[in-house]
Parts: sequence; structure tokens; C-alpha cells
Amino acid sequence: MKGFVLYDGPSEINGGPILALTVLSAGNGKTASPALWVLPKTEPEVGPNGKSKFFGQTRAAGRSVCGGCPFFEVTDEKGRKGTACFAWAHALPVSGVVKSYHAGNYVSDEDMDLLQAWVKATAPRRFRDAYIGDPSAVPRSVLEPALVAVSNHAGGLGYCHHWRDPRNQWLRDHCMASVETEEDAALAHSMGWRTFRTGLKGEQPAPGEVHCPSQTDGMTCAACGLCDGAGQKPNIFATIHGVKHVVQRAERVILAARSRAAKRAINNVAAAAK
Repeated sequence: MKGFVLYDGPSEINGGPILALTVLSAGNGKTASPALWVLPKTEPEVGPNGKSKFFGQTRAAGRSVCGGCPFFEVTDEKGRKGTACFAWAHALPVSGVVKSYHAGNYVSDEDMDLLQAWVKATAPRRFRDAYIGDPSAVPRSVLEPALVAVSNHAGGLGYCHHWRDPRNQWLRDHCMASVETEEDAALAHSMGWRTFRTGLKGEQPAPGEVHCPSQTDGMTCAACGLCDGAGQKPNIFATIHGVKHVVQRAERVILAARSRAAKRAINNVAAAAK
């Protein structure tokens, strides 16, 4: 058994079929935590050699879990989505989880009895919500009880790009609002969110932000725990990092967002002057 199926149903983002999986062995060296994976529910594509391909179909349907995220919306020269996202840009982790799900290694746990028992027995330090996919794709009636059940034994880590949606304001106590500009950060703060803002190499945090301790001190996310959305804690700033071609695409996303913000500011000044 690799984990549990907490949800199998329509996405709150676009109604497409999705899965919410608790992957017990998830996490990289920084997080080292079990994690919620929110993935499109797709059937594997069968290649010319008769072997199943588990990544192409999943990424093609990715808007059901990541639609609206500017890093997912970027396409490469082959038209593939998600190529500015560290999670979608690499096929191996996603393909492995999808393949494992189709192999029957994930047990249905809609009542979350198994999840609660596992968390109580293992006492993980953190729970990542979500390693891939936006948590807002999962209905609140499913996700909130899961987060509450886990929070009795482990701290949370979460990020949400759909923080503007009134339906998702309850996630403020569990997730950071993912933003790419100081303008969006200010708007999110006015709505009661703490923010995780991504920037370019060499840049420094804005007032009210601290640089991600993983980047400055080498601290693991499991030890840090600042990205839980809750309390009177500082907002987080982190520079884009990872594989070079993914970083370059992500930097273009940030620069484009800043350009749009600058144009809005100019238009607002011009409108006020009339």
C-alpha cells in the first residue's frame, strides 16, 4: 500500500474528474513529509509498443487541478502544459504515482479512518497540502476534515493560487497564497492571507517578508513550518530555483506578471487624473 484515496470526483476548478491521494512516502529532501497529491483522473495512454504511458494523459488533463496557475499555463515548444512548474516539468514522480494508483496500491479511505490511524501511529512532523495540484480543486467537505485530522498530529504546509475565490477563504488557516508580484501580495494580505511570493535570482524580500529559510539557512521545510498559513507569522519570499530550463520559463512568468501590474498602476494613475 502506497497511500489512500481521499476523493474521487469532480474538480472544484473545472468539473473534470480528479483524485486526491495521500501519498505516504511523498516529499523531497526538504519536505520529507507525507503529502496530498491532487491529480487528474485519467486512463493511461498506450504507446505503439503496447506499453502504458502514465504521464502524457495526466498532464494533458492538468487544468482540472492546476488551471489558473500561471506556471502551469506555460507551454513548451511541443505545446505541453506545466513546463514552468517544478512538479509538472518532470515526468518521473507524477508518472510513478499514477502508475501505482492504477496498480491498485492506493486504498479508498473516504471516511479517513485509515489516514487518522496512520498519522497517529507514525506521527509525521509535517503534512504537505498539496505536493502537486491546487488544494482548492478538492471540495471543502472532503479536504477540511482531512486537514483537521492530520493537524492533530502534524503541522501543515500548503500553497493556493486560487486565493481570490470567495469559496476558498477558509484555506487561509492552512495554506499560503501563492503570488508573483508585490501588488498581488498586498491584495492577498488585505483579504487575510499570508503569502508566499516567488522572485528572481539576487532579489531580496519586501517589507513584511522573510527569505525562505531553506534558501538562506538550509533549513528543511519539516523543521521550519512557516508555510502553514496560520497565525501572525511573516510572509515568505523565495527565488525561483531548480533545473535551468524550468527556472528560465518561471522567470518569464514572473516578469510578465510584473509587467501587467505596472500597466495597471499606470492606468489607475491616469484614471485618477481625469
